[in-house]
Amino acid sequence: MAIQGGWAFCEKCYGLFYNGYEYKGKCPAGGDHKQPQTGMGYNYQLNHSIPGNQYSQPQWEFCVKCHGMFFNGYSGGHCPKGGKHERNEQAYHFVLKHDYPQLYSNEQPYWEFCTGCHGLFYNGFTGKGRCPGTPYAIRPGGDRVHMGSHGRQPNGYHFVLYVGDYISPPAYKLMTKCAWPPNPSKCPGY
Repeated sequence: MAIQGGWAFCEKCYGLFYNGYEYKGKCPAGGDHKQPQTGMGYNYQLNHSIPGNQYSQPQWEFCVKCHGMFFNGYSGGHCPKGGKHERNEQAYHFVLKHDYPQLYSNEQPYWEFCTGCHGLFYNGFTGKGRCPGTPYAIRPGGDRVHMGSHGRQPNGYHFVLYVGDYISPPAYKLMTKCAWPPNPSKCPGY
């Protein structure tokens, strides 16, 4: 199985971005993406170059303009750098796990497809981050700051991302029959 680490949660826009380059990419909340130093400061590990199945969706891509993760299976979407997201033809094609009935300690649920920007965002907080598919204001110096939040597809997939390194001890099962989305009172650790 092919895996790429170095993906991070942006504490400003709640999107997933690639944190492996010095330039962190354009954030719809203004400036560059920013990985938190605590809490959600995980190193996400993503599968790529494998076929999809009933519990995984292909066609997720790295945007060369904003460094965010976007779904390339629909036309449209919005990049914080303007226009549509763009992929590198030689880049990985990511396959994201979704609606899997069994969660492990090294997996994080609550990731969603945004209907406005076609990016991947974390939907586990009350706030929904900032979406580049919404109106924006211009700061002094020309930086765009988008004002609206990400929106999820009500019948869309609920994505689950791998957290941390695979060098660590094997993950343990949280619960065999954990409901979806995980209920913190029934699923320890969520």
